[in-house]
Amino acid sequence: MELTNSKRMIIPAAKVVGLYLIWWVFFEYRYFDTYWIDQRLINLLVALSFKVGEFFNRNMFGQGDYVGILGQGYVHIGPPCNGLSLVYLYVSFFLIVPGAALKKLLYVISGTLGIQILNVLRIFLLAVISVSHPDWLQFNHKYTFTAFIYIITFLIWLHFLNRVKSEAVTSEE
Repeated sequence: MELTNSKRMIIPAAKVVGLYLIWWVFFEYRYFDTYWIDQRLINLLVALSFKVGEFFNRNMFGQGDYVGILGQGYVHIGPPCNGLSLVYLYVSFFLIVPGAALKKLLYVISGTLGIQILNVLRIFLLAVISVSHPDWLQFNHKYTFTAFIYIITFLIWLHFLNRVKSEAVTSEE
């Protein structure tokens, strides 16, 4: 029995959701301690956000889990904000979709770096917003930047699928 197009899309989507749920159960309920990973990633994000601020001539500080503009405002980077779960979700997608392993690996590496670069910019911009418009901070943290990063992630997935599809059509001709 041949699968319809919609069923072919649902099966990989269900696998991604399943992999993400496994991740969530293990890490959210601390069956696997991510403290070491979380802290290293947060330290890196603080350091890189600090460097971005310096590049834009902002008087930045970075200490522990905090980064901000000296004497004016700051943001706290906690484990939910370090991008690790989004990277896992992103990588899970590539584990279940068809395609050449090398191509998928390149997308995983470049996409993971891209997600974290966007996260660094997000953290820097949130620090700026905490000074210029503190009343906008929560909205932008919770909705604007989250939606933006998830949309970019989705577009990367879509780009990959379109490339795989066009290569499959080309090879059939």
